[in-house]
Amino acid sequence: MDEIFSAFDKVLDKEGIVAVESSYLFDMLDNLVFDFIYHEHLSYLCLSSMAKSCRHHGFRVFDVERVNTKGGSMRYLICRQASYRLQSERVAMTLEFENVRADLLKEFTFFEFRINKVMEDTQRFLETLNLDSKGRLVGFGASATSTTLLHAWNLGGIITLLVDDNPLKQNTYSPGYQIPVRSVDEADLQSADVVIILAWRFKEQILERLLDFKGLIICPLPRLEIFSRK
Repeated sequence: MDEIFSAFDKVLDKEGIVAVESSYLFDMLDNLVFDFIYHEHLSYLCLSSMAKSCRHHGFRVFDVERVNTKGGSMRYLICRQASYRLQSERVAMTLEFENVRADLLKEFTFFEFRINKVMEDTQRFLETLNLDSKGRLVGFGASATSTTLLHAWNLGGIITLLVDDNPLKQNTYSPGYQIPVRSVDEADLQSADVVIILAWRFKEQILERLLDFKGLIICPLPRLEIFSRK
Protein backbone atom coordinates (compact mmCIF):
# COMPACT_ATOMS: atom_id res chain seq x y z
CA MET A 1 0.00 0.00 0.00
CA ASP A 2 2.91 2.38 0.71
CA GLU A 3 4.20 1.98 -2.85
CA ILE A 4 0.72 2.44 -4.32
CA PHE A 5 0.09 5.68 -2.45
CA SER A 6 3.59 6.89 -3.29
CA ALA A 7 2.71 6.44 -6.96
CA PHE A 8 -0.56 8.35 -6.46
CA ASP A 9 1.41 11.20 -4.96
CA LYS A 10 3.75 11.36 -7.96
CA VAL A 11 1.12 11.36 -10.71
CA LEU A 12 -1.81 13.34 -9.23
CA ASP A 13 -2.14 17.07 -9.53
CA LYS A 14 -3.58 19.16 -6.69
CA GLU A 15 -7.21 18.23 -7.39
CA GLY A 16 -6.62 14.86 -9.02
CA ILE A 17 -8.82 11.84 -8.31
CA VAL A 18 -7.95 8.18 -7.95
CA ALA A 19 -10.64 5.50 -8.42
CA VAL A 20 -9.81 2.18 -6.73
CA GLU A 21 -12.09 -0.85 -7.02
CA SER A 22 -11.56 -3.86 -4.80
CA SER A 23 -13.46 -6.85 -3.47
CA TYR A 24 -15.41 -5.57 -0.46
CA LEU A 25 -14.82 -7.39 2.81
CA PHE A 26 -18.41 -7.39 4.04
CA ASP A 27 -19.85 -8.48 0.69
CA MET A 28 -17.27 -11.26 0.70
CA LEU A 29 -18.53 -12.36 4.11
CA ASP A 30 -22.25 -11.99 3.34
CA ASN A 31 -22.09 -13.66 -0.08
CA LEU A 32 -19.72 -16.47 1.01
CA VAL A 33 -17.04 -15.46 -1.49
CA PHE A 34 -14.45 -17.67 0.23
CA ASP A 35 -13.24 -19.17 -3.05
CA PHE A 36 -11.79 -15.75 -3.90
CA ILE A 37 -9.22 -16.24 -1.12
CA TYR A 38 -6.05 -17.60 -2.70
CA HIS A 39 -2.44 -16.67 -3.40
CA GLU A 40 -3.11 -13.76 -5.78
CA HIS A 41 -5.51 -11.96 -3.45
CA LEU A 42 -3.64 -10.84 -0.38
CA SER A 43 -5.82 -7.92 0.73
CA TYR A 44 -9.52 -7.85 1.62
CA LEU A 45 -10.45 -4.22 2.00
CA CYS A 46 -13.27 -2.24 3.52
CA LEU A 47 -13.79 1.51 3.73
CA SER A 48 -12.37 1.64 7.27
CA SER A 49 -9.07 0.11 6.19
CA MET A 50 -8.88 2.15 2.99
CA ALA A 51 -9.60 5.39 4.89
CA LYS A 52 -6.87 4.56 7.41
CA SER A 53 -4.31 4.01 4.62
CA CYS A 54 -5.40 7.23 2.94
CA ARG A 55 -4.95 9.30 6.10
CA HIS A 56 -1.50 7.83 6.64
CA HIS A 57 -0.40 9.05 3.19
CA GLY A 58 -2.12 12.43 3.01
CA PHE A 59 -5.21 11.34 1.08
CA ARG A 60 -8.89 10.77 1.91
CA VAL A 61 -11.86 8.87 0.51
CA PHE A 62 -14.50 11.40 -0.52
CA ASP A 63 -17.00 9.00 -2.10
CA VAL A 64 -17.76 5.27 -2.41
CA GLU A 65 -19.90 3.14 -4.69
CA ARG A 66 -21.01 -0.45 -4.21
CA VAL A 67 -20.71 -2.60 -7.37
CA ASN A 68 -21.54 -6.24 -8.09
CA THR A 69 -18.14 -7.28 -9.46
CA LYS A 70 -16.48 -10.36 -7.88
CA GLY A 71 -19.45 -11.16 -5.67
CA GLY A 72 -19.52 -7.62 -4.28
CA SER A 73 -16.93 -4.86 -4.57
CA MET A 74 -16.41 -1.29 -3.46
CA ARG A 75 -15.24 1.57 -5.65
CA TYR A 76 -13.34 4.20 -3.66
CA LEU A 77 -12.89 7.75 -4.96
CA ILE A 78 -9.77 9.22 -3.40
CA CYS A 79 -8.35 12.74 -3.39
CA ARG A 80 -5.64 14.63 -1.53
CA GLN A 81 -6.38 15.54 2.07
CA ALA A 82 -6.43 19.28 1.23
CA SER A 83 -8.72 18.90 -1.80
CA TYR A 84 -11.81 21.11 -2.04
CA ARG A 85 -14.00 18.05 -2.69
CA LEU A 86 -16.80 17.48 -0.20
CA GLN A 87 -17.29 14.08 1.41
CA SER A 88 -20.31 12.14 0.20
CA GLU A 89 -22.98 11.01 2.66
CA ARG A 90 -22.27 7.48 1.43
CA VAL A 91 -18.88 7.57 3.15
CA ALA A 92 -20.37 8.32 6.58
CA MET A 93 -23.17 5.77 6.07
CA THR A 94 -20.70 3.04 5.05
CA LEU A 95 -18.41 3.77 8.01
CA GLU A 96 -21.42 3.55 10.34
CA PHE A 97 -22.40 0.22 8.76
CA GLU A 98 -18.87 -1.14 9.22
CA ASN A 99 -18.70 0.08 12.82
CA VAL A 100 -21.78 -2.01 13.66
CA ARG A 101 -19.93 -5.06 12.33
CA ALA A 102 -16.55 -4.23 13.82
CA ASP A 103 -16.29 -7.55 15.73
CA LEU A 104 -14.44 -9.35 12.95
CA LEU A 105 -13.78 -12.47 15.02
CA LYS A 106 -17.54 -12.91 15.30
CA GLU A 107 -17.97 -12.12 11.60
CA PHE A 108 -15.40 -14.67 10.44
CA THR A 109 -16.64 -17.34 12.84
CA PHE A 110 -20.14 -17.04 11.35
CA PHE A 111 -18.56 -16.95 7.86
CA GLU A 112 -16.89 -20.31 8.55
CA PHE A 113 -20.10 -21.79 9.96
CA ARG A 114 -22.09 -20.81 6.85
CA ILE A 115 -19.41 -22.13 4.48
CA ASN A 116 -19.39 -25.51 6.24
CA LYS A 117 -23.19 -25.66 6.27
CA VAL A 118 -23.60 -25.11 2.53
CA MET A 119 -20.67 -27.47 1.85
CA GLU A 120 -22.42 -30.23 3.84
CA ASP A 121 -25.73 -29.52 2.07
CA THR A 122 -24.01 -29.80 -1.32
CA GLN A 123 -22.08 -32.96 -0.47
CA ARG A 124 -25.20 -34.67 0.92
CA PHE A 125 -27.19 -33.82 -2.19
CA LEU A 126 -24.43 -35.10 -4.50
CA GLU A 127 -24.37 -38.38 -2.56
CA THR A 128 -28.07 -38.91 -3.33
CA LEU A 129 -27.47 -38.75 -7.08
CA ASN A 130 -25.59 -42.09 -7.33
CA LEU A 131 -23.54 -40.73 -10.21
CA ASP A 132 -21.31 -43.79 -10.36
CA SER A 133 -24.14 -45.74 -11.95
CA LYS A 134 -25.55 -42.90 -14.07
CA GLY A 135 -24.09 -39.82 -15.71
CA ARG A 136 -21.08 -37.65 -15.03
CA LEU A 137 -20.66 -34.77 -12.65
CA VAL A 138 -19.37 -31.91 -14.80
CA GLY A 139 -18.07 -28.65 -13.36
CA PHE A 140 -18.76 -25.42 -15.23
CA GLY A 141 -15.83 -23.05 -14.74
CA ALA A 142 -12.07 -23.65 -14.69
CA SER A 143 -10.92 -20.48 -12.96
CA ALA A 144 -8.67 -20.02 -9.93
CA THR A 145 -11.81 -19.62 -7.80
CA SER A 146 -13.17 -22.90 -9.18
CA THR A 147 -9.91 -24.64 -8.27
CA THR A 148 -10.11 -23.22 -4.74
CA LEU A 149 -13.69 -24.48 -4.36
CA LEU A 150 -12.78 -27.94 -5.70
CA HIS A 151 -10.01 -28.39 -3.15
CA ALA A 152 -11.76 -26.76 -0.19
CA TRP A 153 -14.81 -28.99 -0.58
CA ASN A 154 -13.00 -32.12 -1.82
CA LEU A 155 -15.07 -32.24 -5.00
CA GLY A 156 -12.24 -33.11 -7.36
CA GLY A 157 -12.58 -36.84 -6.86
CA ILE A 158 -16.16 -36.96 -8.15
CA ILE A 159 -16.01 -34.37 -10.95
CA THR A 160 -14.88 -36.06 -14.15
CA LEU A 161 -14.82 -33.07 -16.47
CA LEU A 162 -14.66 -29.26 -16.40
CA VAL A 163 -16.11 -27.05 -19.11
CA ASP A 164 -15.18 -23.44 -19.78
CA ASP A 165 -15.94 -21.00 -22.58
CA ASN A 166 -12.45 -19.49 -22.47
CA PRO A 167 -10.43 -21.06 -25.34
CA LEU A 168 -7.19 -20.50 -23.38
CA LYS A 169 -8.40 -22.87 -20.66
CA GLN A 170 -9.71 -25.58 -22.95
CA ASN A 171 -7.57 -28.69 -23.49
CA THR A 172 -5.75 -28.09 -20.21
CA TYR A 173 -6.04 -29.78 -16.80
CA SER A 174 -7.21 -28.44 -13.47
CA PRO A 175 -4.35 -28.07 -10.95
CA GLY A 176 -4.04 -30.84 -8.37
CA TYR A 177 -6.86 -33.11 -9.49
CA GLN A 178 -5.79 -33.03 -13.17
CA ILE A 179 -9.41 -32.85 -14.36
CA PRO A 180 -9.55 -32.22 -18.13
CA VAL A 181 -11.03 -28.93 -19.30
CA ARG A 182 -13.09 -28.86 -22.50
CA SER A 183 -15.53 -26.58 -24.30
CA VAL A 184 -19.26 -27.10 -23.71
CA ASP A 185 -19.62 -28.46 -27.24
CA GLU A 186 -16.78 -30.94 -26.80
CA ALA A 187 -18.25 -32.10 -23.49
CA ASP A 188 -21.33 -33.46 -25.31
CA LEU A 189 -23.53 -33.15 -22.21
CA GLN A 190 -26.22 -35.82 -21.87
CA SER A 191 -29.44 -35.71 -19.84
CA ALA A 192 -27.97 -38.19 -17.34
CA ASP A 193 -25.13 -35.78 -16.56
CA VAL A 194 -25.20 -33.28 -13.70
CA VAL A 195 -23.58 -29.85 -14.07
CA ILE A 196 -22.33 -28.04 -10.97
CA ILE A 197 -21.73 -24.33 -11.52
CA LEU A 198 -18.32 -23.70 -9.96
CA ALA A 199 -18.16 -20.19 -11.42
CA TRP A 200 -21.28 -19.38 -9.41
CA ARG A 201 -20.94 -15.59 -9.62
CA PHE A 202 -21.81 -16.00 -13.31
CA LYS A 203 -24.82 -18.22 -12.61
CA GLU A 204 -27.30 -16.33 -14.81
CA GLN A 205 -25.00 -16.30 -17.83
CA ILE A 206 -24.18 -19.99 -17.39
CA LEU A 207 -27.84 -20.96 -17.10
CA GLU A 208 -28.41 -19.15 -20.40
CA ARG A 209 -25.47 -21.04 -21.87
CA LEU A 210 -27.05 -24.35 -20.79
CA LEU A 211 -30.56 -23.72 -22.13
CA ASP A 212 -30.40 -26.85 -24.30
CA PHE A 213 -29.05 -29.07 -21.51
CA LYS A 214 -31.72 -31.48 -20.26
CA GLY A 215 -29.96 -32.71 -17.12
CA LEU A 216 -29.72 -31.43 -13.57
CA ILE A 217 -27.87 -28.18 -12.78
CA ILE A 218 -26.53 -27.35 -9.31
CA CYS A 219 -25.35 -23.98 -8.09
CA PRO A 220 -23.68 -24.45 -4.68
CA LEU A 221 -23.14 -20.83 -3.60
CA PRO A 222 -24.07 -18.58 -1.91
CA ARG A 223 -26.71 -21.21 -1.11
CA LEU A 224 -27.48 -24.57 -2.70
CA GLU A 225 -29.85 -24.28 -5.67
CA ILE A 226 -31.00 -27.07 -7.99
CA PHE A 227 -32.37 -26.44 -11.49
CA SER A 228 -34.03 -28.98 -13.78
CA ARG A 229 -35.48 -28.55 -17.29
CA LYS A 230 -37.99 -31.23 -16.33
